[in-house]
Amino acid sequence: MTNVNFDKFLDSSLLNVLTMDDARAAIKELKTAVEGVADARAQVGANLARVEKQLEQAQASGDGYEAARSTVEDLDVALASVRLSKKSMKLQSNLALLAQANQITNVNWVEVLLE
Repeated sequence: MTNVNFDKFLDSSLLNVLTMDDARAAIKELKTAVEGVADARAQVGANLARVEKQLEQAQASGDGYEAARSTVEDLDVALASVRLSKKSMKLQSNLALLAQANQITNVNWVEVLLE
């Protein structure tokens, strides 16, 4: 068992219980010391509660940041997909136009050759 130093709350050298008045004074000092310890414990508890609350807020902020980052990444992927689709559609329409142009040119050459 470790020894605890209560000098912060109680000067044990002042405790004297030889007479009834001294015993009452000692009890009063002990009550004051117990109240001091209780107040210190309450202060530590309050500080701990504040730290836990700040930790929760930091966690919530981190979660919100991650959600926002995920949304931005999803939008980036969607934008890239739209751009790819747009380019693909342009390429397909250009190929269709080129095929039609080649058919017209081939038909004209055939007509020229047949004449």
